Amino acid sequence: MHNVVAGPGTLQFVLTQVTVSEGIGVYKAQIERVNGADGAVSCNIGTSSQTATYKVDYLSDGVYSYWADQETGIKNTSGITIYDDSNTESKEYFDALISGVTGGASKGPNQRVYIDDNEDDCVDNINVTTTSRNSTIFNIGDTVAYSCKSGYVRQSGDQTVSCGSGKSLSGTPLKCTAGTAPAPTTAAPAPTTAAPAPTTAAPAQGGGATTAASGQNAQGGGATTAANGLAGLNLGGGAAYKEPALTTILLLLCLNIFWFRLIQKD
Repeated sequence: MHNVVAGPGTLQFVLTQVTVSEGIGVYKAQIERVNGADGAVSCNIGTSSQTATYKVDYLSDGVYSYWADQETGIKNTSGITIYDDSNTESKEYFDALISGVTGGASKGPNQRVYIDDNEDDCVDNINVTTTSRNSTIFNIGDTVAYSCKSGYVRQSGDQTVSCGSGKSLSGTPLKCTAGTAPAPTTAAPAPTTAAPAPTTAAPAQGGGATTAASGQNAQGGGATTAANGLAGLNLGGGAAYKEPALTTILLLLCLNIFWFRLIQKD
């Protein structure tokens, strides 16, 4: 035995509410046998129109399910046809219900089936050759994003648009034209200016020729000045005048003494 609960059980929909797309083609409702498995049982699936219209929006004929004695589990029905039309419609629905139950089984609640329209509530009239959007359906309350396809660039319009009540658009859908988006411009780096090397001024040169030592003796007035006061003199901002070598000084001293003695003899 697959089920210890006595009795034929209950036949019910697995889901009490579903939403299907208008373009689905065939919807296969799932029915399960629970709370009992004694005896063979079966049922039919019927429908009841609500906002959706039978034979216009959907069709269900002769949907039948069967369970053998001690059989439980889920059965997929043969299906309910969902018609696809080109009309722009709001979401519509009908009820699927279990009927014609046999074998003493009970039945569960109905199932509500919503049909979601696959046509746009809002018509944006975009050029599908140049422009794409991130949603196939544009219904009331939806916001879609547009983008230009490869090889096209934005000419005008908005990249996001919403579908408002009354099927009115919140903006103007994107319009693209043939072209290539410009590459981003990168600013060239500012040229680096090297600091000029420090300029070292050449040392000032001596302003004139070095005046030779006079060597002339003063007569009748004392000793003769040998270097005529030139020692240590800086002429014209140049190098300092250097004192004569020691031998030169001694030679001049001897000459002075010699002349001094001659003068005394005279």
